[in-house]
Amino acid sequence: MSELVTIAQAAAIPICGFRICLINSRNGGCIIPKGRIEPGETVEEAAFREAWEEAGLHGDLEEQPIGAYLYQKNEATYHVSVVVMHVTHVAEAWPEDHRRRRLWVMPFDALSLVHEPGLRKILALLTEPARKVLQEPLQLGEETIASVVGSRSQDWRSAMPEPGFTGHPETTPKWTTEGDFPSPE
Repeated sequence: MSELVTIAQAAAIPICGFRICLINSRNGGCIIPKGRIEPGETVEEAAFREAWEEAGLHGDLEEQPIGAYLYQKNEATYHVSVVVMHVTHVAEAWPEDHRRRRLWVMPFDALSLVHEPGLRKILALLTEPARKVLQEPLQLGEETIASVVGSRSQDWRSAMPEPGFTGHPETTPKWTTEGDFPSPE
């Protein structure tokens, strides 16, 4: 029986105003920019690099990771440290723009678009209704996420400013490779 290899990765949750930038994954889902921590790199340096390479974003990183999660792929375990990035620049072109698209969404909407349970748990930390849930022990799984999603109210969404977004808050977000936030159809 072979031992599982553990690979260290870093990820950035890019935030601009009250929106998170998700990117498309190779399997068709939504993820945040993430990748291996190269030899000699810190978690923060790797997260900054991945945000640039995969999403064309620069910004200020919070000093400490917001959390970490594990996932398995190809007989390896990946340990992902996640850092929040406050976006200061959105590029029109970036190294992986030929295969990565951006989707700017409210943190709460990210919960329904991201399938990785560990990442969903971390994203739940960024939602106001989830803060009430987090006062009790948070259990990973569909029931907890469903209770968070079910607690969303129209008042909460309408109270959020829409930085750089010129549309109604209920406008369906669109994938974009453009340098700014998506505009409504």
